[in-house]
Amino acid sequence: MKLTFLLQDYNKYKMPNKNYIRGVRFEREIINLFKDNGFTAVRTAGSHSPYDVIVTKESEQSKKICFVFFVQCKIKKKL
Repeated sequence: MKLTFLLQDYNKYKMPNKNYIRGVRFEREIINLFKDNGFTAVRTAGSHSPYDVIVTKESEQSKKICFVFFVQCKIKKKL
């Protein structure tokens, strides 16, 4: 019984996958790249959708959304 509780605690606090961490870091870099250029960018964390980042741009005159980008981020070791 005590072993079960220890395993539950281990699963709760274990470190995430290194590839997951690299992917999240890359998504955040993409978000910052768009934000630095005047876009609004949001990460779709945990949604398991076909895209990782949603990017929008408002027009300067009417403040309505003109552009919407759906971005899927992939990171590889070698190109």
